[in-house]
Amino acid sequence: TVLVGHSYGTLLAFQVHQRLKEDTSVHVERLVLLGSALSAASRAAMAVFYLPEFLLSRMQPAMTDGFIAAAFHPSAPSELVERERGFANANPMGMCKAFYR
Repeated sequence: TVLVGHSYGTLLAFQVHQRLKEDTSVHVERLVLLGSALSAASRAAMAVFYLPEFLLSRMQPAMTDGFIAAAFHPSAPSELVERERGFANANPMGMCKAFYR
């Protein structure tokens, strides 16, 4: 069995793996974590989501720019990057705030 997690899912995959270690009926041979944000620095960066929602809404374009820069290689197709930028900017900041806190 291979357990794969991406982005925030890396935390979930790691937690599932820890629980499955106690279950002798399931053997996880590989744990693959892609684009993990489990470092202390990334957790500290999430403190921004304690700010009021109106302020987060004003900061959203800059936050999206940071996400795009981290998530895409410079040679990524511009159509794909701009599509993701549109999705990211459409996220309600109240939802983001609840998710990351």
